[in-house]
This record gives sequence, structure tokens and C-alpha cells, in this order.
Amino acid sequence: MTGRFLHMGLLVNLRLYRLRYVLAFFGFLLLGEGKGQSHVIYPVIPPESINWVRLTSIAQDRQGYIWLGGMGLYRFDGHQFTAYLHDPTNSNSLAGDKAEVVYCDRQGIIWIGLMGEGLDRFDPATGVFTHYRHDPRNPTSLSHDEVTTILEDKSGQLWIGTHGGLNRLNRRTCQFTRYRHDPANPASLSNDQVRVLYEDHTNVLWVGTGSEWGQTARNEGGLNQFNPASQTFTRYVHQAVNPHSLADNKVRAIYEDSRGTFWVGTYGDGLHIMDRKRGQFTRYPYDDKRPDRLSRPFLQDKAAREPDAVSFIREDSKGHLWIGAYKNGLNRYDPLLDQVQHWEAQPGQANAFQENGPWAFFTSADGVHWVSTFDGGLYRIVPTQSTIGFRRLGTTVHAFWQDRSGKLWIGTATGLQYQDRRTGAVGWFKHNPAQPTSLGSDDIREVYQDRQGTLWIGTKGAGLNRYDSATQTFNQFPHSRNDQTSLITDNVHVIRQDRFGKLWLGTTQGLDELNPVTGHFIHHQHNPLDSTTLSDNGIPILLEDHQGTLWAGGYFKGGVNRYNHRTHSFRRYLPGLRVTGMVEDQQGVIWVSGVGGLFRYNRATDQYAVALPTDPNKPRNITSIQLDHQNGLWISDLSGIVQYLPDRTTLHRYGRLQGVTGRTMWEFSGYTAPDGQLFFGDRMGYYAFSPSRIQHRVRLAKTVITAIRVNGQAIPSSLAPQAGAAQKVDSLLQLAYHQNDLSFGFAYMDYQSPETNRHQFKLEGFDPHWHVAGPDRLASYLQVPPGTYTFRVRGANTDGPWVEQRLTLIIHPPWWETTWFRLTSLLGIGLLATYLIRRYTRAKLTRQKADLQRVLQVQEEERQRLAADLHDDLGATLATLKGQLELLATSGTGWRNPINLLEKAMRDLRLIAHNLMPPNFINWV
Repeated sequence: MTGRFLHMGLLVNLRLYRLRYVLAFFGFLLLGEGKGQSHVIYPVIPPESINWVRLTSIAQDRQGYIWLGGMGLYRFDGHQFTAYLHDPTNSNSLAGDKAEVVYCDRQGIIWIGLMGEGLDRFDPATGVFTHYRHDPRNPTSLSHDEVTTILEDKSGQLWIGTHGGLNRLNRRTCQFTRYRHDPANPASLSNDQVRVLYEDHTNVLWVGTGSEWGQTARNEGGLNQFNPASQTFTRYVHQAVNPHSLADNKVRAIYEDSRGTFWVGTYGDGLHIMDRKRGQFTRYPYDDKRPDRLSRPFLQDKAAREPDAVSFIREDSKGHLWIGAYKNGLNRYDPLLDQVQHWEAQPGQANAFQENGPWAFFTSADGVHWVSTFDGGLYRIVPTQSTIGFRRLGTTVHAFWQDRSGKLWIGTATGLQYQDRRTGAVGWFKHNPAQPTSLGSDDIREVYQDRQGTLWIGTKGAGLNRYDSATQTFNQFPHSRNDQTSLITDNVHVIRQDRFGKLWLGTTQGLDELNPVTGHFIHHQHNPLDSTTLSDNGIPILLEDHQGTLWAGGYFKGGVNRYNHRTHSFRRYLPGLRVTGMVEDQQGVIWVSGVGGLFRYNRATDQYAVALPTDPNKPRNITSIQLDHQNGLWISDLSGIVQYLPDRTTLHRYGRLQGVTGRTMWEFSGYTAPDGQLFFGDRMGYYAFSPSRIQHRVRLAKTVITAIRVNGQAIPSSLAPQAGAAQKVDSLLQLAYHQNDLSFGFAYMDYQSPETNRHQFKLEGFDPHWHVAGPDRLASYLQVPPGTYTFRVRGANTDGPWVEQRLTLIIHPPWWETTWFRLTSLLGIGLLATYLIRRYTRAKLTRQKADLQRVLQVQEEERQRLAADLHDDLGATLATLKGQLELLATSGTGWRNPINLLEKAMRDLRLIAHNLMPPNFINWV
């Protein structure tokens, strides 16, 4: 702010007749440099079911959860509170009602100090509470059950401050070493009422003692430096005659800042800087006459002030110190400017404290400050964010140009404005029907200065205008129906000069080429029957690249066109894309923006490809694109303004939180001035900023799976993925076949603006695409079949990249559907089938053999019968007949032949009978 006031002082010294213009332009300069926004205070309102009464402690674990201690223990993910309360019937619950202090150690364990119930250890992975209590009979137990402060030192030792001295816990044996006040030993702790513990950069432990709530006498307490070698303490106490001693013995705040300054806060007007080498203190009392000087907070109204103590001293990332007091507000001290900013209650005001008593202060990993108050309030203080400057003109801004003199020209829907940075003058040119040398139309669509220094104005309705700076008049080049060499239409949207000195004009009826010598126009238009003509007559974008190639972007029918100067023809690319911007970066890469996204030209393949094809946060519905001097792309779309760094493939988005309303930004209106300043037109004005002065937010947010339910039952946290581990490593969850009704809770832990956080989820292997999460941030699946799946959830803010968390889960099939069972079953069925087949085959062979034996036996019996009949009966008959014939033959000669035939028949009969006999019978015969 100091630099701005100096600048204003210089401007005020200008001549009085310029003062009105200077002041108007001064406002532009402030906005145009990307102004810083002061801290914004957001109250955090718990649901009606939660009554923490007073929050005395704030911490953050390595997963990113915020933990709050008050009447109970609470976990907050930016959206939802989870309460851990004392339950007398459940030993695995918080040991008591009052959580005085909450501390998250480096192992992910949550330690809770209770007022009257000792120390609790909570493991989020297992959900188990372990209780440590004071036992009068055990000297290695906790020295007192009222625990006030906890610290894990750099060596990993855990220190616990109580209202009965200091304790060091041995985590392996669960035993405590006590350090108590001994009136007879000046090297002991100065007081048993331990209120604060701190370890400085040299690993020295400091102990602040003395209670401001009446537990200790008025002059008791003090600051103690622990000597680990001798196990003794060096005391620093108030001395009435020593102005370099503590102002009060009740020490409540200790802090060493990044410059090595050691701060101590006590009861009363007790803000100090300690010289640790000399053991002396410098006091910084409050001065009503100089409330902006360094001191502890006091209310501006003296009558309303109450005696209290410095409750905390903390430093933010910018080196500012935050100093709180129980009942008198909050201070932020800037050491460089030596100035204090004071906050106190403004009841009823939005984005303000409603109470005056800051009690606890904590800065989360994303840079957000958390403040709890004595009366139970909780506030989120979002640190300074660079804001994209906006200047309201009350009209639509279409175009910008900074001429050689440094004058900025702005084309609007209601005239042409100029801003002279040298003199601070601001003026307008408007159309005057009675003056032919005035601006042809108030609807200005383009402003361009050629290499000869001539300023050209493109209008809607009045064609091309040329500005004469000497006479401050305009010469018009309108469309004429009777002159084919005149401008093709009176609507000119873009003007560029090529390396040959020709002016090219993109219009709503095609591309015109102006010969500056003859003043004649050559028309290039779309011909649906000729693919070598323009793809579209609506040309709002022109670019000449470093090779001298002219590129034209179409808007109505879309497409990119490359002009060939030799053949006077065009080559078309990206058909159908409504082009809204085109730039060439320092590496010669051409980038094209459009309603369909961002595209990159590959000269080797002569093709355009989608940029960031897999990035879900990539800009869409782009209205304009510009290149800064550091080779970064700045893109305006419906969500705001996006910075894209191609060499790092990173995106930074500036939206509503940075004062940008993307839905009212005007297409084709982006401009990069010679000095590096960027401009984007809007329906009510324009945005202006210097990219080098824009500060990016701290992006340390995580996406965490906050809950898993299986068949309606919450599973132990130990089975859920722990975000403290590397995000790239998948966690694994194994379930039985009947555990297939699943639900997942999740949260993107960006506390800077949790109300704008977005979530998407997908069960890979089950879902074909990503789902947008509802406000409950819950994903539910019913009757998921057995298989291996990956639950993926990702979160982002409106101005940040997506951050993903994964959980791999295996739903095992029932035993009768497992692979081993199927293989075993197949093997068993195979063996059984083999056995049955073999048994069947054997039985069949046995039956066949038995049948064959029976057939053979029957055949054999029949053969034997036939053989016996032939041999015994027929053979005997034939033999008798032969004998009788032989007797008759002796009586005559005619009987010899019949006898011979009969002998032959008998021989044949014997042979047949012989063949029918079994072999053993033949051998026997």
C-alpha cells in the first residue's frame, strides 16, 4: 500500500487541469497490476448437534484433518465434523469431557490433554484410545491429571505440561519422568503450573509456567530453560527493579520467528523479545497514542478492556506475526513496515469476528489461519490472494491496443476509449452523425496499429476506420455495393498486417486483403464446392507465424485455415471448431482455442491435436487465449482465467475467489501489451493484470477417503487408506463375497475455500465413467459382483488441479465360485468321469466276453450235436446202405458207380463231421 500512496502523491502534483483524468486512470493502474486482497475472515459454524462450548486447541494431522479440543474432541475435513465424546459406558472413548489441548505427533497419533482425566492417546488407524492417569502410588505415572500443553521435540520425545509439573513420556515403557518445582532447589522448575512448551532452533526446551486463572499466587510462575545434561532449569522471572526482566511471571506464549527473534507473552501488558545470550527482555507496551506500533492487542475502547494475557504468538509464511489476547482482540504485525493491524469483534458483520477473545491460533498446511475464541467461536482466516484487477466501464469491451507512445486504446460497444499513461488523461471518441470525420460507429470490434504507425479501427456497421492522430479525425473505408474493390462488409472483427505490408481484415463475410497503395480490397470467401477456399466466412482471428504463414480462424462454421500466398488457396484444419483465439509461442508452436477446448499444432505431421487430453481440469468453452512474456498461456473460459505452463503442463485457475466472473467475458477480446500486461474484455468492463505480479496459492490439499461402510457397517479405520502415506501407493481392502454393498465418504481438504471444492469418483472395473459427487460427498454401490476393483476419488478447487486418492478392493467370490474350487471340481469331475468310463468300459468288455462265451458255448453245443448226429445216425445209415449195395454189386456190373458216389458222400460227410468237432475231440479221436 505504501508504494501506491507514493504513486498517488506524485500524480497529485500534476497540473490541476489534468487531475480528473489522473485520478480516473490511477484506479486503472491499481487494478491493472493484480492487486493484493486483505485477509478474509470466515466463521466456521458447527451443526446444531455439536456444542463444544469453548475451543482451546487446534491441530492438524498428517492426513490433513483439523482436530479441535473443547468440550469433546472433534475432527473436521472442511465439510463435516466428527465428534469423539466421553462415554462412561465405553472404556474405548475419550476419558473426559474437557479436551484442553490436542497434539498430532509425527507418527500420526493424536494426543489429548484433559482437564481432570489425564492424557489420552488416540490412534486414528485403529480407533483405539489409550488412557494415562495420575496414580499417587506410582512415581512413574503422570504427575497430574490436569494436562495443559503437549510437545514432541525434534528427537521424538513427548513432553506433557500439567498443573502438577512437567512430564516426559517413555513411549516404550509407558512411564513418565517428572520435573517438579522444589522450593529448596533454585535449579528446579520455577512453578508447577505449566502453561506452554516450546523448542527453539537450537533444540533448547523452554517451559512457561504460572496460571492466570488463580491456580498460582500473584508473583509465581516464570520462564524456564531446560538443561538436558544436568536435568536442571534456568529461571527467568519478573524483577520489580529490572526493566529488562519479564513484565509478569505468568508466561502463556513462547515463539521463535524465522529471523531468530525470540518472543515471550505474559499476563498483562506483556509482549517481550528475549535476548537469550544475555538473558534480558525488551518490553513492548501498548501505546494509546500509537496503536499501530508493536504491542499486544488491546481494545480500542479503554472502558471495555479487561485484564488478560497474550494467548499466542505465531508467524505466517510472509513473516507477519499474529498476536492474540483472551479478551482484547487480535494483532498482525508487519516487521518490515513496523506496523500493526488490529482486529476486534464486529457483531452482526459478515466476514468479521463476533467475539473479542482469540484463544488458540493454528496455520494449516495450505496456509489458512484458524482462530478459536474464548466464547466458543471458530474462524478461518484466508491469507492474501492476488486478485485479477477489474475495471468497470458499464459497457462491453471488445478489443485493446497499446500504441508506440504507450497510449492504451480500448474498443467498446459504446465508443473508443484511450488512456494516456504518461499524462493520466482518459478520453473517448464517439460517432457523430453530423461530423463525417468522426468515428464511423460506436461499436468497436478491433484496434490495430501497423508498422507505419497508423491506427486502424474495425467496427460493426461502419467498416474500417483509419485514425489521423494529427487532426484526431477518422477516415472511413465502408462497404459499397457498387464497388467490388471496396470492403466486403461493414463488420470488421480483426486486423493484421503481414510481412509484405498488406492489411488483412477478418469480417463476418470473409477475409479481405487490402493493398495499401491502391486502397483496393481482394476478397477471400467460402465456397462450398471448393475445399481450397475458406472453411468459414466469419473470421474473428488472424495470426501470421514466424515463417510468414497467415492463419485464419473461423467462427460460424468453424475451422482453422492456412493461407498459401503463392497459390492464393487455403488448407483447412479442425473442421467445425468455433475458433476464439490463436497464438504462437516462443518455440514456434501454434495454439488454437475454441469452444471445444485447446489445440496444439504439430509442424512435423501438419496436424492439430487436443492439448491436455486426459486432464479433467483442462479449460473448456474458451473465449480467448494470450501468451505472456514468459511463454505462459493465459486462457479465459466460462470459469474464469486459466494460466497454462506448457513446459510444466501445470494449470493455475483464477475464478470467483480472485474476482473473475468467466461467464461474462467477451470472446476474442484477449490482448498482451508490449509491457507484458494482459487484458481480457468483459460485458461490463475489462480485466487487467501483470502475470509476474500474480501470486499462486499454496497447493497442499489432499483428497482423503474419510469413511468406508460395508453392508451398512463402518469398517475400522485401519482398513481404510491412510493419506499420510504417499498418494501414489494404492491401499488394499479385501472383502468376502457377501460384503458387496459398499459406500465411501471422501473429502478434498482445501480449507482456503471448501465451499467451492469439487469431487468426482469412479469404481474402476464397475463404472464406465466418472461421477460428479453430490454435496454429501458419498459414493454408494449395491450388489457389486466378486472381482478386483479400484475406487478412485479426486478433488479440486475452482482454481486448482485435481488431486486423487485410490483404494484397491478385492471382493472374493464364495468358495464354490473360487478358481481353486472350480479347478478342483473340474479335476474331480475329470477323474470321476475317467473312473466311470473305465469302469463302464471294463463292465462292457466283461459283458461282451460273457455273451461271447455263451454264444460260443451254444454254438459249440450245437456243433457237437450236429456232429454226433451226422456221425452216429446218418453215417451209420449210409454205411449200412453201402454194405447192402456192395452185396448187390456182386451179382451184376451196373452198381459200381452208385457205390463210388455213395463212398464219396460218406467221405464228405465224415469231413464235415470232423470239422464240426472241437479240437480236443479231434485230437482224442
